[in-house]
Amino acid sequence: MALDAAFWFDIARGDQPISAIPLTVGAQVINFLNDKTATAASIFNAVPLLGEGERGLALAQAILDARSGSGFTSLQQVMDVPGVGPARFTEIVRSIANTDPVMFPNLASAVQPAGPIVSASETCLAFTYELLLPGLQGVRGGFDILPADVLGGFGNRNCQDASSCSISAPSFNEQLNQFEAQVQITGLILDGEDDIARIAIRMDHRMLPYDWIRPLNPHATQFQFPAMMQLNNSMILDLELKESGERMTLVSRDVPCQVGRVTAWPPYRMMLHTQDQVKYYNQADPLGPAVLKILDATTFLIGPENFLSARTDITRYEYIPGEGERGLPAVVLNWVPQLGGSPMPIHYYEVHRSSNPNHGECGWVNVSGPVYGGSWVDPNPPRGPLYYRVLPVYVDILGMPYHGFPGQARRVEPADSVFRY
Repeated sequence: MALDAAFWFDIARGDQPISAIPLTVGAQVINFLNDKTATAASIFNAVPLLGEGERGLALAQAILDARSGSGFTSLQQVMDVPGVGPARFTEIVRSIANTDPVMFPNLASAVQPAGPIVSASETCLAFTYELLLPGLQGVRGGFDILPADVLGGFGNRNCQDASSCSISAPSFNEQLNQFEAQVQITGLILDGEDDIARIAIRMDHRMLPYDWIRPLNPHATQFQFPAMMQLNNSMILDLELKESGERMTLVSRDVPCQVGRVTAWPPYRMMLHTQDQVKYYNQADPLGPAVLKILDATTFLIGPENFLSARTDITRYEYIPGEGERGLPAVVLNWVPQLGGSPMPIHYYEVHRSSNPNHGECGWVNVSGPVYGGSWVDPNPPRGPLYYRVLPVYVDILGMPYHGFPGQARRVEPADSVFRY
């Protein structure tokens, strides 16, 4: 029976009860798990995204051990097996009952300019953590999926904002004898608070991991969905302990790995779950003792979002020539402001200037500071052709600014330029 990704997404988030799963699907799963010939290896092989290596086998064995004398009698009992959780539960059911129809996405273009297909998603990270600091060892906190009517109170804010990624045209990997497509995480900002701490999460761009998507059917004769997405991205955690007010920036010395099932692109209404626990260290002492351990985490890609998907382009400009021999020109810039928004509001804009964008990012300079509207005047730019672009800025829960993607660069020069006639 075919059931779309949105259905399983709602099951995992608790927006639909487990009883909404069709009886025929439930019976198929329970019969498979109750089969007397079932082994940890057979469950592990039947559920590709159950877990990596020994952890996946251990969870498969835990499922077998949880069977009573008469076996499982409901899917809820499977969900309640320690270590399964909502994301892995949906993987167990979807894999055994084979509920995802095969589709062949078009991820390439023969028309220039061709490039990766970009997607930006409202993103929520549900996770549990354990503090390893002296005096706080064993203290646990975390972020659940909370309904809208309880958000906003102390200790009741989801760890939620946005992420963006791009996917390249798929190709056949001869070494693995499988099709795969490369994925790159291009943006991530998550922040929230529980009763213990305020946390802001961003990408560690010093790493250049290889992320990819590969069809779940290893014998597929062309790239197809459903597929497994594996993300091997390291994150930076900015942490503020509420009781002491102490702040620190945490980095991982492992490669955090999350996997999830993709059935369409953009990958809205999908989930990724961690493959192992990850320790984080104080950036000021990365070889010292660990500060925090992520025990388990599930990423929910909810749907389209406003911040990382928006591009703010300059719509009008005016070059005002300087007066006299030593007078400098002025430049007036206008764009369409979209301040606010949800779930990740645009708090203000910045205008960056360059004399030559071919110099790369290092050639761009923030010349405006915060701009809370749709216009700005550069009062004394140097003479000659100039380039401007506008970036949206979000300020996270700890007061740190996060830049979105810039709009297109606009070349500004006098009306009597030699390049005009």
